[in-house]
Amino acid sequence: MTHKARWILAATMLLAACSGGTTEVKIVSPIEALLRPSQHGYAFANFPSSATPEEFDAKDLVSMFGAEACVDGNVDNCKPIAEAAAWARMVNQARISGHCEGMVVEATKRFVNNERPPTIELSKDGETVSEIIRAFSTQFLPEVVDERDAWAKKNLPEVINEVARELEAGNTSLTLGLYTENGGHAVLPYALSTRESGVIRMNVYDSNWPGKERFVDFDLASNEWTFSFSGSDPENDAKAWTGGAGDIDLNSLATREQSTCPFCKTATKVKNSLLVLRSTDNAWTLQNENGTYSPALNNAVEGIVSRPIRSAANYGTGIFEYVVSVEGTALTFKPRGVASAFIVGETAITQVETLGQNDTEIVIAGDVISATDAGATLTVASNNFVAQVTGNNTVIEVNETNLQLSTESASGQVLNLTVNEEVSQIRVVAVGANAGSGGGEFQVVTSADGQLDLNKVSAVIPAELAYVEPVESFATPTTTTTTTTLTVPPSTTTTTSTVPPTTTTSSTSSTTTTTTTTTSTVPPTTTSTVPPTTTTSSTTTTTTSTVPPTTTTSSTTTTTTSTVPPTTTTSSTTTTTTTTTSTVPPTTTTSSTTTTTAPVQSQTISIDAGSYVSSYRMTATPPTVTSTALGSGAKTYASASPSVCSIGSSTGAVTFVAAGTCRLNVNIAADASYAFATSAQISFSLVYQIGDTGPGGGKIFMTPSAGANTTNSYFESALSGWNGAGTDTLVTWCSFSNQYVGSAGVAPQLTSIGSGRANTNAMVAAGKCTSGAASTARSYAGGGLSDWYLPSLGELQQMYAQRATIGGFNLMTEVGTSRTTTTYWSSSEDGSQNFYARSWSFLTNGNDNWSKSLKFGVRPIRSFEPIS
Repeated sequence: MTHKARWILAATMLLAACSGGTTEVKIVSPIEALLRPSQHGYAFANFPSSATPEEFDAKDLVSMFGAEACVDGNVDNCKPIAEAAAWARMVNQARISGHCEGMVVEATKRFVNNERPPTIELSKDGETVSEIIRAFSTQFLPEVVDERDAWAKKNLPEVINEVARELEAGNTSLTLGLYTENGGHAVLPYALSTRESGVIRMNVYDSNWPGKERFVDFDLASNEWTFSFSGSDPENDAKAWTGGAGDIDLNSLATREQSTCPFCKTATKVKNSLLVLRSTDNAWTLQNENGTYSPALNNAVEGIVSRPIRSAANYGTGIFEYVVSVEGTALTFKPRGVASAFIVGETAITQVETLGQNDTEIVIAGDVISATDAGATLTVASNNFVAQVTGNNTVIEVNETNLQLSTESASGQVLNLTVNEEVSQIRVVAVGANAGSGGGEFQVVTSADGQLDLNKVSAVIPAELAYVEPVESFATPTTTTTTTTLTVPPSTTTTTSTVPPTTTTSSTSSTTTTTTTTTSTVPPTTTSTVPPTTTTSSTTTTTTSTVPPTTTTSSTTTTTTSTVPPTTTTSSTTTTTTTTTSTVPPTTTTSSTTTTTAPVQSQTISIDAGSYVSSYRMTATPPTVTSTALGSGAKTYASASPSVCSIGSSTGAVTFVAAGTCRLNVNIAADASYAFATSAQISFSLVYQIGDTGPGGGKIFMTPSAGANTTNSYFESALSGWNGAGTDTLVTWCSFSNQYVGSAGVAPQLTSIGSGRANTNAMVAAGKCTSGAASTARSYAGGGLSDWYLPSLGELQQMYAQRATIGGFNLMTEVGTSRTTTTYWSSSEDGSQNFYARSWSFLTNGNDNWSKSLKFGVRPIRSFEPIS
C-alpha cells in the first residue's frame, strides 16, 4: 500500500542547473506524507542495549541471511559460523549506546507496508526490540554503506530535492543521517516547507522524542543545517547541532532490502573494508595508499569515509564510536586508548582489542592480517575458522580451507599453527610472569579440547567501554525556589522596584499610593520556563515603611514614575508619600525570590572488570561481582538470564544455574546530585568440561563443537548403577526382531552424533518397539529429567572413548545363564539386514552387527544445549 502525500507544488519547485554548477531548491507550498510521529513512531524513546535482554543472535542471522550463517546450514538449531558470529558481535557492540537507526528504519518499513497494529501501539517487548535490532544492523551492509558514502558527497540542495521527490510520490522510505563530532543520529523525514525567513524546514520523526514534532532547518544561503538534538524547545536550542554538506546523508529502504550478505560464500564478497570502532580515544589513525586519516585531526583522505555510528550522541562520555569505510582491502590501523574494533574485509572479519597500549599497529593486506606487538588481541574469523592471538609479530593468513597462524612471545617462543576442519578454533595467550606484555609462555587452547567456543555473538567489552549516559539529556528541568528576608536601614521614601529576569517574562505593572500610613503592594513573583541547562533568575524587591499618625501634619506629596528597561517589556510605576512629622525608625523587609533550573546530570556505573572473568566452569565457585559508580543512589543487581544464573540484589553474589551465557545487570537509582537512574550489563559463560557432573546427575562425556561433536550440545551419560543394580541392564534391541523399524537415511538408521534422540523416538513410536533397549533407556528419569535416550552408534563410540571418565562398564552376565558380555546396544538400526542392529564392544573396541533378539547392555544418555 502506498500512502499518498498531501501537497501543493509549483512547477518551479525543483530546478537542477544543466550546467552542473548549482542545484536550486524552491518549495512554494508544503509537501507532506501521511506519516506522523504521534501515530507511526514508537511510544518509547531510543534506548541503550543494556535496557533490554535482547541481542543480535543466531535467529536474527537466520532471518537476514538464511542457512549460510549456520554451521552445516542447520537453521532449526543454528550455531553461527565463525564469521557470522563475528559480524553479530560487531552489531551488538555498535548498539551499546542506542538504536535510533533501527527505530526509524523499522518505523518507515511498518508505515510503508501498512503493518498492524500501528507502531505507536507497540510495547518494548522482545519481538519488537529484535525487529529494531535487525533494522539497526542494516547500516553495516555493504550496499547501504556505499549509498551512504555517495550521499556524503552531495550538496544540501541535492539532499533536499531527493527527499522532496520521495515525499511528492507519497513515500517515506528515506532515512536521514546527521553527524557532529559528538555523535551520529538517524531521523525519518515526512514533510518539507519554506519558512518566512527562506529557511527550508524538514519535519522528521526523531526516536529520542516520542510523539513530538521535530525538524531539521536548512539555510541554503549559508549552506548550513541546524538540528535540535536535545533541546526541549527546538526553536530555541543554544546547543543545537549544526553542519553542512558532508555532515548529512541518506539511505533508502530499497537498498537495505536488496543488500547482500557480507560473509556468505555464495554472495559477492565485499571489495572494500569497513571499520566499526568503540574507543576511549579519538586519536586513532587509519592509513591507505592516499594518506593517513584521524578524527582527532579532522582531515580528509581520499578513499576513507568516517562517520560516528548512528546510535546516540556521546556528549561528555569519553567514548567515541565510528563506522569507517575504506576503498580496497589494504589498510593500516593504529588504535589508541582502550578500544574494540571490527574490520570487515573481503575474506575475513578481524576484531582488534586493546587495553590502553598506544604502539599497536594492525596491517591488513588482502588475505594477510598482522599485528606488530602484544598490545592487541587479534581475533580473525573466516567462514567457520577462527583464531584468537595475543602475541608479538603475529601473522594470520586466510586461505579457503584453513588459517595459517604465526606468532612469538617476548621471551622468544615461536608458534606456527593451522586452523582447519579438524581444529576449527584456536586461542593463543601468554601466561605466567609478564603475560600482559607478551612476556610469558604461550598457552594454546583448541576446539579439539572441548573447552573453547569463539563463535559467540555477545559483545564482551572492557569496563572502560561500557555504556555511559550522555551529559546531554531529554528531561524536563527541575525548579528550585529560595526566599530570603533581610533587614535594611530606615528610609523616608518607599520604593517598589522590579528587577527584570534574564529570559522572557510576562509584563507586570504595579502602582502604590501612601498617605499617613504607607503600604506597598508586592508585585507577583515571575516564574519562567526554560529549556534544560538554562538558568533563569527572577528577583522582586518590595519595601514597606510605616509612619505613626500625628495630630498636626504638614504633608507634601511627591510622585515619581520610572520605567526600568528589562529584557522584555516591563513597566513599573512608583508613587511615594513623605510625611514631615517625627519619624519612628521603620522596619524594612525585603523579600527575594529566585527561581533556578538545576543542572541535569546522570551518574555512571559499571561492574568492576576485576570481579568476574569471561568464563566459569559449572563446578567453580561463583563470583561476587562489585560495581563502581558516580552518585550515592541505591545499587540493585539483577540477572537478565535467570535460567542460567541468579544474583543477590544487594550483595552481588552469583549463583550458577545452568550452562550458557550469564547476563547480569546493575542499576543505580537517582539521588540528590544525579537526576537519572542508570544501569550497566556484563556477561560471561558458564561451561561444563568432560568429567563434570551434569544436570541429570551423570557424567559429561562430550562438549559443544568439540572433536567429533559438531553439534551445539553437551552429552551426559548415566552412571553405573543407574538401574539400581551393580551392572547395566541386558535387554534385546526391540520387541520384534525380523523387520525394519526405519529405512535408509531415516531414524532409527542414523549413526551420527546428535541422532540418538531421533532414533530412540522412532523406536518407541506407537506400534513399533514396545519393549527393549530404547524403552529401557527412555524410562530412566535421573535428575528428575525425562529426556534420556539410547545413544546412536557415533555417540556410543564417544562413550567408549571416555569409558574411564564415565566408569562402570563392567562385564555383564545375563540373568539365568552363564553368558557374559561387554557389548552395548546403540539406537542405530543396521540397514543391510532387517534383523540386525548396531552395537559396540567395550572389550574389543569393535563395531558389531548383531541380531536384535540378543541381549546386550544399555546405558542411557541425554544431550542439552547451553542457554544463550
